[in-house]
Amino acid sequence: MPSSPAQANRILVNYAYFDEARVLERGTAWAFAVTVDDPARSAQISAAVDALFANSANETVTQDEKAYVQGQLRQLGDVSLMANAIVAAVLFTLLFLTGTP
Repeated sequence: MPSSPAQANRILVNYAYFDEARVLERGTAWAFAVTVDDPARSAQISAAVDALFANSANETVTQDEKAYVQGQLRQLGDVSLMANAIVAAVLFTLLFLTGTP
């Protein structure tokens, strides 16, 4: 039983076993979740994580969970706006075509 609702959709796997079974992007990770015991040291720990990957092909961008969720919601809003624009264009075209003799 998860201790909080945020942990309800998480899964932990053996990374080496999982990575061996992948076909694409082997040896890479999409995200790392780090828990910090002392919030006063979070900036220092973030800088240390980013420094580990500073000269790699895939540099990291460290952000807190709130900023991550806001970015995901902003992206979702952009998709919704684009879908609404497409639907509006289709409806306008249909009205235009049915109104011309």
